[in-house]
Amino acid sequence: MELDSLEYALIEALRRNAARSDRELASDLGENMTDVEAARERLEERGVIESYSAVIDPPAVGLDTLSYHLVGATDNYDETLADGLPTYNAWGGTQLVMVVLGQYDLIIRKVSEDSDAFSRFARNIIENTNTPGFTRRETYRVDERYRWNGQNISEDKQYGVSDPVDTTEIQRNVLNTLVRDGRLRRRHDQLAERVGEPVSDVTAAVETLEQRDVITGYTANVSFDTLGWYRAFLGLSAVQGGYKSSIDRLLQFDPFRVPYIVSGTGFNWLDIGVELVFESIEMLDDLTDEIRTECDARESQTLLSTKVFQDDRNVPFDDG
Repeated sequence: MELDSLEYALIEALRRNAARSDRELASDLGENMTDVEAARERLEERGVIESYSAVIDPPAVGLDTLSYHLVGATDNYDETLADGLPTYNAWGGTQLVMVVLGQYDLIIRKVSEDSDAFSRFARNIIENTNTPGFTRRETYRVDERYRWNGQNISEDKQYGVSDPVDTTEIQRNVLNTLVRDGRLRRRHDQLAERVGEPVSDVTAAVETLEQRDVITGYTANVSFDTLGWYRAFLGLSAVQGGYKSSIDRLLQFDPFRVPYIVSGTGFNWLDIGVELVFESIEMLDDLTDEIRTECDARESQTLLSTKVFQDDRNVPFDDG
């Protein structure tokens, strides 16, 4: 599916910040508001934009450990995910599995409550007897993130550093609802009806969640399958300019093409991990070459994804 220049620019803007109104987006993009409204409507009707979601800060809801898990020699992906990795079905909103080509067959991205939960999941991958087809299994804890689902995260935000935020029942209900439907951010009457609480209480809950950085922003969820686009994972090692310089350069790439940037992904594996979105192998080659050059990386590896499993964006956290 082809996108015109306005549609592409609108998706990029909505990935960064989907809380803006069409009037604000039109002003930012230098476009007529009527044209912006029509473009957004086309994108939604064609299923390019599947939904809008609040972007949560995982440590704030008790999910402080991000990890990547690489698996080789998988015979049946669907069966492996259903039987060998049973916790896949209980994941919340930010997790996915990428079926890849190369020395690995699966890349699994997961957020856990803590280091113990990460270790249990890692052991499940490494030791699980239900998956005898696994011949290569490696797991890596990620210490930092810089872009998460298209949202830039400040460098002082690290997994395992922030303490969970105490939340009320109303705030938890509002958070779960906004993760599923971020459009309600501007429709407090509908949001209040959805959670069954007074509008004033819901409005206060939204303000508190945003002020306390439980909600770091809002983003558009794009169906890359609808566009006929693909995903890949690029690992960079021995970046010459150092982490900060490399991250600053990576953040200049638009969030549509580079939706996730993480560092600290394993001493023996790589220094910076980047998830990519692209339309063709030629575009992937150009994008990876540009990133390698920008980061001055001595080593890199690209894992092309042929299929992606992602959950329904539920947010699991303690109701207590």
